[in-house]
Amino acid sequence: MQATDKNTFYAGFSRYYETHNPTLTCPNEENDLFTTSTSNVGNKSLTYSIGLITVDELMLGGLVDGYLNRLSYTYSSHNYWTMSPREFQSENTAAIGFRSYTSGMANSSWITDSIGVRGVINLKLDVEISNGIGTSNDPFVVQTT
Repeated sequence: MQATDKNTFYAGFSRYYETHNPTLTCPNEENDLFTTSTSNVGNKSLTYSIGLITVDELMLGGLVDGYLNRLSYTYSSHNYWTMSPREFQSENTAAIGFRSYTSGMANSSWITDSIGVRGVINLKLDVEISNGIGTSNDPFVVQTT
């Protein structure tokens, strides 16, 4: 690996701090290697599309920089990382990632803490919740039509 003298800012940085415009669409779909066997692009090696939450999903859920929101469905009483990188700083040889804080807000920090992660499952549009309230004692029951 060769060192660089440039900082690298990832797309989540602009969406979170500048445009405030989250997206759930992969901007470079032909390079999305994590796709299902029925997908038209990628390596088609996944059976189920399960991943980690992104900073865009935190934003859509109401966790944004500078605002506390403990009513968001993305809020947790535990800190957790997203899969979204913010930047790589060459002068510090360090990475910065987005995370959710127990205070009820999202932001970013050096990737040095051992904190949790949060998985997500993307469902098709025809999925309906037939039972449950979404807690560990009464989970959602989903059914397709």
